[in-house]
Amino acid sequence: MADERAARGYMLDVVSLPGIGAGALMIAGAIAIGMIAAYLVLHIGTGGRATPENAMHYGHPPPIAGNVKFATRWGNYSIAGLARQLRVDSASAPASRDQKWGGAVGVNGVVPLLHADDLRFSAYYGNAIGRYSIGFFPDAVLDTNDRLVLPTQWLAMAAYRHFWTPNLRSTIALSALRSDNPDGTAGSVNRGAESAHLNLIWSPTAKTNLGVEFIHASREVQNGQSGTLNRVQAAAQYLF
Repeated sequence: MADERAARGYMLDVVSLPGIGAGALMIAGAIAIGMIAAYLVLHIGTGGRATPENAMHYGHPPPIAGNVKFATRWGNYSIAGLARQLRVDSASAPASRDQKWGGAVGVNGVVPLLHADDLRFSAYYGNAIGRYSIGFFPDAVLDTNDRLVLPTQWLAMAAYRHFWTPNLRSTIALSALRSDNPDGTAGSVNRGAESAHLNLIWSPTAKTNLGVEFIHASREVQNGQSGTLNRVQAAAQYLF
């Protein structure tokens, strides 16, 4: 998503949206269903985080994800769905054994405008989608009784791409994500973030991109503390 890409230095352009990248094959009415490797990011009440790597917490069976894509004369769109079982089975630190099912739905779209310009959007709503925010949110939280709680979470972004000339383009993008964490969640856990991006990208040749981008972003944690980020970044890309 846009906030995570900003944090990792990505420059927003053609492949800004999950599932609707420039290289995606858009077939009218196409349906894709798949299973994903189980992975769980769990927040423990003391402020710690655990993942499957420590063999304490894991998801089982594998998450099931589906995607329906539509190519129309008015643009390309997709509807996505996810179902996951989140499970904790630990004898100590903390001692907990519990499981819950979670899921989410999402929409993505690319709307062509005048000339080569386009409008792109993406929105997801549900729970158990922390792993798909690259760990910005936990998938689940252990409450004071060491039971799993799945916070309601949403992620959204919109971007407008404008071509000044065939070789010079800009993208302006807005994004936000939020998690409704339960009472008792540690104060350091992320509650939400927003970002705005404005860039200019020049392609002197078909395989070369040179760009500069300004990012303004804000982040809020559970205890109400917040911070802002202002960044100017530059990037050079050559496609082999």
